[in-house]
Amino acid sequence: MNIKLLRLVWDMIRQAITNTNKRKTMSNTVRRLKADEKKIVMAYAVNKLQLNRLSKELDKMKQNLVDVFERTKQNLVIVQDDNGCSYGVQKIRRKRKKFETANFKIKHNDLFNQFCTEIEYNEFKAIGDNNA
Repeated sequence: MNIKLLRLVWDMIRQAITNTNKRKTMSNTVRRLKADEKKIVMAYAVNKLQLNRLSKELDKMKQNLVDVFERTKQNLVIVQDDNGCSYGVQKIRRKRKKFETANFKIKHNDLFNQFCTEIEYNEFKAIGDNNA
């Protein structure tokens, strides 16, 4: 047999073993949860994954929306669907101040280090089927 083919088969076998071990670990973890805890974890993960997908979709749409506002030279656009329900988007120009951390660190590194503190926090990352 060809060496490349043997390596490919071996990699496939190793991947299958790894996936089987992951499923066993996952099922053991799930078995230790109470029914209401499973519901909370499932709801959080599903909603978080959906939020991530929607955020990506909105980012993709944003340039098209900017083009619509530039072409129409309006700050409010309202449309109706086939059922007569109205939806709209309003363009609002806002100003805010931003502290330039990188420039401050370059110019005043001693002050930056003096007031720089380390924080700890928990992040809950959703893991699951992206098609859910």
